Amino acid sequence: MRLLVQWLIEWPERVAQHLNWFAPLFARITAGWVFLWSGWGKLNSLPQVTENFIAWGIRSLTSSHPSCPEWSSSEGCSCWWGCSAAFRPERLGSR
Repeated sequence: MRLLVQWLIEWPERVAQHLNWFAPLFARITAGWVFLWSGWGKLNSLPQVTENFIAWGIRSLTSSHPSCPEWSSSEGCSCWWGCSAAFRPERLGSR
């Protein structure tokens, strides 16, 4: 019985302790990937996005025209910020 407990419970716990860094890294990469492609899609179809912004009533703070290029590029660049934060040494568990 003790061997079964060690094999089914204690061994997976020991392995999982070494992989604590993986879940946050995977979440950051996934979120960065989503923001990258949604921003890229908006940049490649700016006329349609601009029409959508006008229909939704979203305006720029400085003009009456929507600021779609700024929103799209900031969304696309946020993925790089998220990925760079994910690969910091203190996030990966090195000391």
